[in-house]
This record gives sequence, C-alpha cells and structure tokens, in this order.
Amino acid sequence: MSKWTPGKWWVGYSESGAVVAVVNESGDRYFVAHINEGYPNAEQSEANARLIAAAPEMAELLDDACAALEMGEAETRSYVALQIRALLARIDQ
Repeated sequence: MSKWTPGKWWVGYSESGAVVAVVNESGDRYFVAHINEGYPNAEQSEANARLIAAAPEMAELLDDACAALEMGEAETRSYVALQIRALLARIDQ
C-alpha cells in the first residue's frame, strides 16, 4: 500500500486559488494542497494543481511501466505507453 492518502485526487477551486483534495471510498474529503491564485500566474497555478492531483496515478503507471519493461512484451508496453500518454494529456490541458 502507498504512503499517500488513498482515494480519487481531484482539483477544485476556491476564492483564493486551486485546491487539490482527495475523496476516499466512504465519501470523506481531505485537503491535500492549496495553490495560490496567480502564483506565478493563473495558468501555471492550475497546471500545478493538475500535476499534484495526478501524482498517485502517475506513480501507479510508472510501476506498471517498469513491470511491462521487465516482462518485455510489446503489446503490454504499448498499452502502458498509451495510458501514460493519456495521463500526460490530462495533466497538460
């Protein structure tokens, strides 16, 4: 099990900027990070929040990628690469 807070990490917005929170299986919400609006600018603040929120999924995909590379199966490597590219696209909206 990972050491970070389990659950779906998501980005929301408050009056003072973007927030990253986690919702666990019970529906409880936990605050993870607050990114001040406009620091260094609004676009970068939102991008930073998306990156933080994607961290648990990135760690899982990196673990999968390592396993796929160790197995050496081309089909598995292609599938993992597609997942990683999709995650990167969501982060870099």
